[in-house]
Amino acid sequence: MVMNIISHFLLIKLELFPLLINFMGLNHKKGKDMSLEALDQLQEKVQKMLEANALLQMEIEEFKEKNIVLEEKINAISAQQKDLVDQNNELKQEKTVWQNRLNSLLGKMDDI
Repeated sequence: MVMNIISHFLLIKLELFPLLINFMGLNHKKGKDMSLEALDQLQEKVQKMLEANALLQMEIEEFKEKNIVLEEKINAISAQQKDLVDQNNELKQEKTVWQNRLNSLLGKMDDI
């Protein structure tokens, strides 16, 4: 949708240049009627550009809101990951302690 709006905006912008030249009187072939027609066309194109700009601004705001939500999710997941890494390290240490105790007990049983 953004690409459609941007391409529409660029097309309108490209269409405005000849209309503006026509309105400024550089094309004198058809006189005042042509200038009024060009002015009407120019006004219509400007209105379309303003509407496209408003749509883009609304879409930017939507993306900003979505970005905030995603950043919050990323922060929550990062915190969960850190907690899980810490828990995993603690479990590894406990496993090592239990392995050492078991090896010690097995060594005592071999002595008996």
